[in-house]
Amino acid sequence: MFYPSAVKLSFLDIQSEQIRKRSGMLINRDLVSYMAAVVVKKLAEGGLVEVKNGPLIAQRVRQAMVEEITVEDRISEEARQILLQYQEQMRNSGITYQEMFKKVKAQLARDKKLVLR
Repeated sequence: MFYPSAVKLSFLDIQSEQIRKRSGMLINRDLVSYMAAVVVKKLAEGGLVEVKNGPLIAQRVRQAMVEEITVEDRISEEARQILLQYQEQMRNSGITYQEMFKKVKAQLARDKKLVLR
């Protein structure tokens, strides 16, 4: 079993501001691939896991990391789809789209037991 809090990796000390400038998103997908490979390597070197097929394990770690960093995008898209159905009611009641978007997104996150940044 992998416990991310048990592993402290120095390459994760990259400032998010620099990453945003380079890629337009929080974390570049190429950087995620690199981070996954380093995580697997560091865990194996530290004797915390036994790795028989490093590239396959790195690919699976990368998939899990991408899934995690894109969860907020998926929640946002779901909130947009919900608000499309209620846009006329929102217009009639004077509620702003931004206000409702935040509320719907927060509720979706709570329902799915997610913590968003």
